[in-house]
Amino acid sequence: MIRLDKFLADMSVGTRNEVKKVIKSGNIFVNGQLVLKPDIKIDENKDLVTVNGEDIAYCRYEYFMLNKPMGYVSATSDSKNSTVVSLIDENTKKDIFPVGRLDIDTEGLLLITNDGRLAHNLLSPKKHVDKKYFVIVNGEPDKSHLALFEHGVDIGDETPTLPAKVNIIKSCTWNELENYQDKIKEACDYRQENAFGTSGNCSKAGVWNESNYCDQDDTYNESYYNGKYCMLELKIHEGRYHQVKRMFLAIGFKVMYLKRIQMGRLKLDEKLKCGDYRKLTNEEIYFLTNGD
Repeated sequence: MIRLDKFLADMSVGTRNEVKKVIKSGNIFVNGQLVLKPDIKIDENKDLVTVNGEDIAYCRYEYFMLNKPMGYVSATSDSKNSTVVSLIDENTKKDIFPVGRLDIDTEGLLLITNDGRLAHNLLSPKKHVDKKYFVIVNGEPDKSHLALFEHGVDIGDETPTLPAKVNIIKSCTWNELENYQDKIKEACDYRQENAFGTSGNCSKAGVWNESNYCDQDDTYNESYYNGKYCMLELKIHEGRYHQVKRMFLAIGFKVMYLKRIQMGRLKLDEKLKCGDYRKLTNEEIYFLTNGD
């Protein structure tokens, strides 16, 4: 059982004070009966609540799949940049948040919800939830480079990364990256603007800072884009700070474009364009919340 005013506030009809005014105005019906008192108790799972002629079903948790675009930070508020939560423009609950974070220059799958327990289970290091990424790096890593990932790499933390799986999709030239050229340039702009990696070390490739990750050639020198590139798919089980970028930098390669395509069993819907989102299906919610 729940108070009517709390029910309506939870369903984003308004704040508790606003909801009380709506109730007193005579626009709220419960099971077809006019209700004028905000403190009456209702069964949120059985009673039918109608607001201004529209039935309101109670939903404790909300789940959205977002295809995060570049230029947005994975936060609920930020003084400098737009947040991923601002992209969810439905009349939704006020307490939704992104599960984990993707860098401002990273695209792809991001779960937005208000289910704190689910978020903890997906992010807990003890759970080892798989995260799969599509990656474009400069240069041509070979099997000997990538074999290092299978044993864990030293990225300057107290412990090496957990073993990861990586597959080479194909090596290519800049001209063969026609569909990704603009994205790579945009990512470089955001990296330089935000000066990623101003702390920490990558022992195999030197200090992790803007001098080895955000050089000015990223943005201003077109000749930088000549040469070889490689598309890969990487699966990791952790979520350390800038982990994917640091892993490749540790073996001598720079991530030029990064997109998360899967988290656990949740796969990015290929129909979602960058910046678009949709609610999770009942099946997706089930296997996320039940771990199956």
